[in-house]
Amino acid sequence: QLNENCNSEIVNWSHTKKAMASLFLPWVAATKAIGDIGHLECWLGKQANLTLSALSQLLEDEETTRQTTLQNRAAIDFLLLAHGHGCEEFEGFCCFNLSSHSQSIHATIQKMQDQIKDLKKDLGEWFDGLLGKWGLLSWVASIIKTILWVILIIFLVLFL
Repeated sequence: QLNENCNSEIVNWSHTKKAMASLFLPWVAATKAIGDIGHLECWLGKQANLTLSALSQLLEDEETTRQTTLQNRAAIDFLLLAHGHGCEEFEGFCCFNLSSHSQSIHATIQKMQDQIKDLKKDLGEWFDGLLGKWGLLSWVASIIKTILWVILIIFLVLFL
């Protein structure tokens, strides 16, 4: 799950700064791009949450308005009939139906919430996650990790 307090501020470099970083320090430009992607992910998650909140509030208002309109319509129809006026006197005015798409809107909001939950922040190294999935204790995982680092360093020294 993304942290709600994540940094969504994106600072765009000038064209000159981008060009110089790309030419002379490409790893800086790549790091900046990766950082910007993280900020965009945060911004997107925040915008999606705000959109869902607004849609949910609008849907609540629409459902309340729809219910009130139907109650008012029933009261008007009753009063017209009580005074001897039928629907035929008011062509298209009586006995109408208000369609509601609230179920599909609720389903769409639920899908959006599920997709927002798919935005996740990597909280650890992939290797730690792998060892954790195997159910190894942290000290055993630490020993295995250290041994693998030593093997990697020896391999690099011998073959490079």
